[in-house]
Amino acid sequence: MNQLVRCTLLLLLLLPGQMARACPTGCQCQDPTTILCAARRGHTVPRGLPPSTLSLYVFENGITMLSEDSFAGLPALQLLDLSQNKITSIQKNIFQSLTELVNLDLSSNQLQEITNETFHGLRLLERLYLQKNRIQHIHATAFDTLENLLELKLQNNQLRAVPPLDLPNLLLLDISWNKIPSIVPGTLHAINIESLKIAGLGLTSLDEELFQPQNNLHELDVSDNLLERVPVVLRRLGSLTKLSLAGNAHISQLPPEDFRGLHNLQELDISNLNINTIPRDFSRFFPRLRAMTASGFAGAFCEEEEEEEEEEESPLAPHRCPSASPQLPAAPRRSCAPHARV
Repeated sequence: MNQLVRCTLLLLLLLPGQMARACPTGCQCQDPTTILCAARRGHTVPRGLPPSTLSLYVFENGITMLSEDSFAGLPALQLLDLSQNKITSIQKNIFQSLTELVNLDLSSNQLQEITNETFHGLRLLERLYLQKNRIQHIHATAFDTLENLLELKLQNNQLRAVPPLDLPNLLLLDISWNKIPSIVPGTLHAINIESLKIAGLGLTSLDEELFQPQNNLHELDVSDNLLERVPVVLRRLGSLTKLSLAGNAHISQLPPEDFRGLHNLQELDISNLNINTIPRDFSRFFPRLRAMTASGFAGAFCEEEEEEEEEEESPLAPHRCPSASPQLPAAPRRSCAPHARV
């Protein structure tokens, strides 16, 4: 029995040393399941990682390429952060062995293309971050096997078209700041989407058919486009709680009929539009409104609804428009899903 106790104690004494040797140079492995290799300045993924690793952070490492064995021996990996590196392409089957991966962050790299084999094998993936790359082309079936995907971020790339997205569980999609002048109806098959961000694309209009399946949409960002009028489709998006029309300098009117159905709206941004007046009863359309931003007006004031009110007021008295007040702090709301580090 004494021999067994001695062996056990010896094993416990050696365990920290084994952990230290299993931790690659330049990384921190204080948690046996989490490896942090930030700003490591290596051109490849570190080798010799513990097979029990669940979360691997290798952002800002200067990694230029991934090989087929980059993630060999990590069967339990659930979170992989490769952001802020210099990866230009991803060969097929790179992630195939990571069958338990849930979060994948490839943002702020130099990727130019996503093929139909880039994410092969990642059937459990829930969050995919590809923003701030140089992506010009995405294969039509690139995301077909990602049926559990909840969040997809593609903003700040060089896309000229939206790839077909048949993602029934998708909650958040951001394709802002690409070069997509129009979105073809039928492209988005995401009936449960809650947050859609399509800012800065150069859109001149929004096709009503684009939003037919989106009955659960809570957030819509169409800011900094070239919209010529308030989208008529807003009349059917009664579930919206957050809307941004800011920066659409061609919008010159706010027709009340386009906003009457937005009874659940809590945050509204109408900054930097080409309008000089806001209807007096505008804020009455939004009984739950908590924050409105209306900066950048040549003159933000309210139109009078009745001639009698105009006669009663002094012609020198300034009109006050409560809906053009500075932005109030936005109240917290439930996010679509917990994020990986961005």
